[in-house]
Amino acid sequence: MYKNHLFTGILLSILMCSAPMALSAQGTADPVAYRIEGLTSELRDAIARSASAEGITRVEYACIPAGILVLSLPATAREGDLEQWLRRKLGPTNTSISARRVRDTMEQLMDQCAQAR
Repeated sequence: MYKNHLFTGILLSILMCSAPMALSAQGTADPVAYRIEGLTSELRDAIARSASAEGITRVEYACIPAGILVLSLPATAREGDLEQWLRRKLGPTNTSISARRVRDTMEQLMDQCAQAR
């Protein structure tokens, strides 16, 4: 009887300790910023809806006046895959919209947004 309780206690301890680590590994995401010429609130919303529905990424930050869109890069994804996904969402036939990756910090992006307003 004592061995069963001891085994159950050890098993529960292991499970409780490993669950937060697994969740944090899945939840880690790096921000990837893009400057999108022609970004509108409608386009931002469409990208956010697609990202949510497909579970690919999520919009972390957006500034319409500066054309800034920051997406999360899940730990399981590659930056190139995220960029291809975004380009598909922007549409190959829409020549008025162009996107390029920027390597600015979030603070710099927010400053650029404030200046554009």
